Amino acid sequence: MQVIALFVLAAVLFLIAPLIGIVVGAFAGMVVGWVFDDTMALLAKLIGAPGTPAWQLGAMLGFVAGFFRSSVSSSK
Repeated sequence: MQVIALFVLAAVLFLIAPLIGIVVGAFAGMVVGWVFDDTMALLAKLIGAPGTPAWQLGAMLGFVAGFFRSSVSSSK
């Protein structure tokens, strides 16, 4: 029973991580857009989406980053 619960928890976390990434990315994009407005406008133009708000770019990057996990390697 504990193994099943562990698998269910892992599946739920796998589904929630991108959603958390969207929220955090949107907030970070909004803040970065306030500070570096011209840079974010150039980034939007370079990726082929001119006029896209910075918070939407941040949300997109946060969603993609939600699927990546950091790995710590220790070589001895």
